[in-house]
This record gives sequence, C-alpha cells and structure tokens, in this order.
Amino acid sequence: MRGVKALGALLSVALLAGCGGAVASVRQAECGGYALLPVPPKMLYPTANATAVPDGNFTLVLSSTYGIGVYLSGGSGGNLSLATTTVPSPLPSPSATAPPNATPAGYAVGPLAAHTTYTIAATFTQPAGCPNISGTVGSFTTQ
Repeated sequence: MRGVKALGALLSVALLAGCGGAVASVRQAECGGYALLPVPPKMLYPTANATAVPDGNFTLVLSSTYGIGVYLSGGSGGNLSLATTTVPSPLPSPSATAPPNATPAGYAVGPLAAHTTYTIAATFTQPAGCPNISGTVGSFTTQ
C-alpha cells in the first residue's frame, strides 16, 4: 500500500511539472505530512547536464529565484552557498532560452574543481517543528 501512495505522489509531481504547475509536493515523513516545493527553475547558463563548463568565476543563471538560498554541492568541498549577482547580458554561450515571462536570477560562482560534477539545489523553510528541506535544480560538469 505504501508503494501505491509513493507512486501516486510521484505521478502528481510529474503531472504538475509537465503542466507547468507552480507547486510540487514531496513526502516529509518526519513531520507526518507533505512539504511544498515550487517546481524548479530552468537552468539557463550553464544548461542542465552541461559538460566542459568553466571551472569557476562565472554567473550561474536560473530562469527565476528559488528557495531561501541556492548552493552547489559536489567535489570534496561540501555545499557552496551562492550569492545573488547581476545577470549578464547577453548570456554566455551556449545558454538555454528563458520561458515566457521569466525573470532570470544570477548567482556568483567562485573557483571550482576541474572535471567535477556539481549539483545546484536550494533550501526551503518549513513550518515550525519541521526540518528545512532541499530541492534540486540540476547539475553540470566542469572542464
């Protein structure tokens, strides 16, 4: 029965994401309920799953802001918090096209390790007594 509930929740998330829904629901067992996560923004630069990305000192651009803090994880450095910065114009190449009505957000990326895959994620606060949770945006690999 638990497998059926998990499958139902997964299908709901997929339907919301596929229909451009604004909110996805993720099971949060510690609080006995569901935590709400906005559907992740699109990676504009670097693009999702990009390889040969410069090994640091560039602006990560997402199609919108996400959570209360965006961070990179990967390599041996743990989580690296990213500060907001100005979105470059034009975007570096290659970049993805922003969805209609998007307000891109820029995040300053410092030096990174070469040949390393990094995951972009964000932290979301939850109601009192529940732990904060993270939502994944995507990943890229440095050159």
